[in-house]
Amino acid sequence: MKNIRYSLISFLTAGAIFVASCKKESENIYNRFTDVDVNYKSALNNDEVILDFEVSTPTTNPTLNQMFSINIAETGSNTPIVTLPVNAAERNKFAGVVKLKKTSTSPGTYRVWAVSSSGSQIAAATVVFNGGNPVANPVLVSGDTKLVDGQVAYIDYSLNSGKEDIFYVTVEKYPGTGNSQVDRVVTNVLDASKRRSYSGLIKVVANRVGKTSYRIYAQNSTNVYIGDGYKQVTIDVPEVNFILLHNRRIYAPTADGNSQTFYSISKDKSYSYNEGKANSVDIDFGIYTKVDQNPQRIGQLIYNLYSLSNPTNPNPDYNITDWQKRALKFSNFITSSGNVFNYNLSSSSEIETRAKAETLTRSLLEGTQQSNGLAPNTLVYFVTPEGKYGCIFVNALSVDYNGRPYLSISIKVQK
Repeated sequence: MKNIRYSLISFLTAGAIFVASCKKESENIYNRFTDVDVNYKSALNNDEVILDFEVSTPTTNPTLNQMFSINIAETGSNTPIVTLPVNAAERNKFAGVVKLKKTSTSPGTYRVWAVSSSGSQIAAATVVFNGGNPVANPVLVSGDTKLVDGQVAYIDYSLNSGKEDIFYVTVEKYPGTGNSQVDRVVTNVLDASKRRSYSGLIKVVANRVGKTSYRIYAQNSTNVYIGDGYKQVTIDVPEVNFILLHNRRIYAPTADGNSQTFYSISKDKSYSYNEGKANSVDIDFGIYTKVDQNPQRIGQLIYNLYSLSNPTNPNPDYNITDWQKRALKFSNFITSSGNVFNYNLSSSSEIETRAKAETLTRSLLEGTQQSNGLAPNTLVYFVTPEGKYGCIFVNALSVDYNGRPYLSISIKVQK
């Protein structure tokens, strides 16, 4: 009995020591990432300005005009106050955003020039300043910030580490582009004098409806996470400023004219040929089909797209001579566009930006086989006569329960 009592006391004592040891270790685990502090500024100091610019060189002789660095000086001066390196992917087009300190004799504006591999200025380079020279009334994101679609803002941040050097700084954006949940940009901190206190500036564009969050954290020499200050900032674009018309059916034409083969975007309604004349003022486009004659694809329908304003009627079986004709203009077919439609085209400004990057002059789009016409995962941008931008995305080619072939499309268009 006495031995049992001593054993019990020894067991409880060892347990107490173990619990105390675990408690101490737990405190270290929970506190290990508090040494790095991240601060987000809400306003610039009186002597600070932001310069947001783009430099491009002629594409006619891109090798001769390759940029290797960018110099920034006060207007009237040839002495750079900042020199920025240019990586290999930016030799002919460089975008920069920097924070500068004004001097007592500063003229208030700045000059930017590109430098070649030989160290000489590239005379043919073009410089464009965004938001002014310098940026007028820049918006800084330091917490939860509401922005309007297309608005530009900046994240002015600093990281301070008390125990470990910062070798890498990662900027995380959620949600990411495409179908990526998170985008990450990693900066290697090469300057040893900045490894305990590092600052940076990020340009953000509100081109997504809803909330987008940014998180900035530090990593040590072995690329191990050492802290983010338990902070992140969020921009919010609360207004939905485009229209999504999902999974609309447009049917292949039929000889009786009863197939719903024309479509009005503004009315969100499809029309048959027999209904078309009375509603032609609203009709934006129609589809017609051809039968593929290739022996390997015999019988497959090729779906084609046209505006009523096309100079010739691609479907002469349907006489539209006396119809009113809206002059919708298209881009060419763009294949493999599912991620772009679903994830990137998420605001009016982004729809417009991507549409304008295409040539919107087509009024007729024809494929030579089913896979290069209006095929699944294909996208077409358009601009309406009123100047609104949008896109048509092909979800699927199918037949209904009556065996009638149709095109399933989704549309995004500016309000």
